[in-house]
Amino acid sequence: MVVGYDGSDPARHALEEAEDLLSNREGSLEVVYVAHVPGGAALSGVAVPQVLQGLDEEERTLSEEVRDRLAEQNHPWHFQRRDGSVPAELLAVASDLQRQYGEAGEIVIVVGGSAHRVHHVAGGVGPSVARSDRVPVLVVP
Repeated sequence: MVVGYDGSDPARHALEEAEDLLSNREGSLEVVYVAHVPGGAALSGVAVPQVLQGLDEEERTLSEEVRDRLAEQNHPWHFQRRDGSVPAELLAVASDLQRQYGEAGEIVIVVGGSAHRVHHVAGGVGPSVARSDRVPVLVVP
């Protein structure tokens, strides 16, 4: 299972749901934090290092949070950071895992529903990932 994780309540719910789905089954969790450099930061050479440092700190915080949460997990798990668009990176991780496990692997992406009202109208990560027909996607409220 590929779980999008940014520390938000919807992401925590997605991680919990993925854990529940794996109970009494074989499988592993690939927890993915996708960092995104705001477009405006790229215009300032001074801002980019500061933004990257903030993203590195966020990665450390989230990886510790996940480690604490999954410490007693009976299934293997891995935390990774990707940089870029959240939907594209989650689909890339799923593709990487499909190549790794081949036909024997059944990959599912689990993401939290949007915590922001604007995403309910304009679309958030869940609907964007779900539009792909490459892997099943579960959007957890």
